[in-house]
Amino acid sequence: MLPLTSDELRRIHDSVLRRLRACDTENVVAVGFGRALKAGRFDPKRATCLCIYVKRKRRRVSARRRLPSQITVRWRRGATLMAHTFPTDILEVGKLRAAARPSLAQGDAFVVGIRVRWRRVRSRMVESAWLTVGHPFYGSTVREAARIAWPWQVLLRSRRGSRFDAALLEDRGEGSVGDNAGDARHLPVVTLEALREFPGEMGELVAANRRREIRFQAYLPRLEVPGVGRLVHVVSALGGRGTFEPGVSGASWLVGGLPAAMQVAAVASLFELGFGQALTSTLVWAEQALSLRAPNRRVLGPVEVMGVE
Repeated sequence: MLPLTSDELRRIHDSVLRRLRACDTENVVAVGFGRALKAGRFDPKRATCLCIYVKRKRRRVSARRRLPSQITVRWRRGATLMAHTFPTDILEVGKLRAAARPSLAQGDAFVVGIRVRWRRVRSRMVESAWLTVGHPFYGSTVREAARIAWPWQVLLRSRRGSRFDAALLEDRGEGSVGDNAGDARHLPVVTLEALREFPGEMGELVAANRRREIRFQAYLPRLEVPGVGRLVHVVSALGGRGTFEPGVSGASWLVGGLPAAMQVAAVASLFELGFGQALTSTLVWAEQALSLRAPNRRVLGPVEVMGVE
C-alpha cells in the first residue's frame, strides 16, 4: 500500500467513487484499495490497485459508461500537490447484505464471541461484556431486542447510519462488576495503520470456536451496506464457499492470532467475499457509547479485548 494517511485515503476514495458513479450510477457498489484478482488468484502485476465492486459486469457498454482500466488521482499534502495512477480491478459482487440471519431469536442469527472489558471512572471497578454486531437489532423494540439477544441482554447497540455496526451484550443475571476480568491479560488489537497493509495476507475467521482460512483483499475507507448504512474503516476478505454465510456476523477476523476486524457483511451469492469493520474503530465506538449513553458506566482508559471464541 502507498504511504497514505487515513484522511488521504478517505479523500481519494470519495473522489474516485464520485467519478465512477458518474459513469455507472446504479452499478458501482464500493471502492477499495487492495490486491487485484486474476483467474481467482492475486495478480502480482497489480499489487496495489483500486478494487471496484459492481453489481454486475456489463458485456456491452458505451464509452461514456465504461469503467477505466486505470485511474489517476491527485490530492494535496500540505502545500504539495500529489498524484498517482492506480490500475483498477473490477469485481462482480451482485448483492451485498448484512451477514446476520433475519430472526427474532438469537440461536444462530449472529456470533457472540469477542469478550471486552473496561474500567469505570467513578468506582475504578472492571466490567466486561460481549462485543457483536448491532444490525440484528435495528428496527426492533426493546422487547424484541431482548428476544434477539437471549441468552444475553443488550447493554448498548449502534444505530442505523451511525458509521458503526456494533452492540455490547451482558451475561444475563451475572454482574460483571468486580469479577476477575481485571486480572486477565488483554489481547493486542491490530492497528488501523497495520490493517491497511494486509491485502494479500492470510488470516482466520473465528466463529463459535470454528476457524476458517481467509485472505485479506482490500481496505475500504467507507462502505454502504443495505439496511445498515455507511460504515467506516472496512476490510474485505476472500474465503471458500460459504465462509461468510448468514449467521457469521460478529465473528472475529484474526491476523497472526491477533483480532483485526469483526464480520459485518458479505456478498450474497456464494458467500466467498466478506466485509469486516476494523476492530480498533469498533472499540472506539464502545468507549464513546459507554460514556455518552450510559453515564454511570463512563470509561476510564480504553475498551480492551480479553479474548475471542
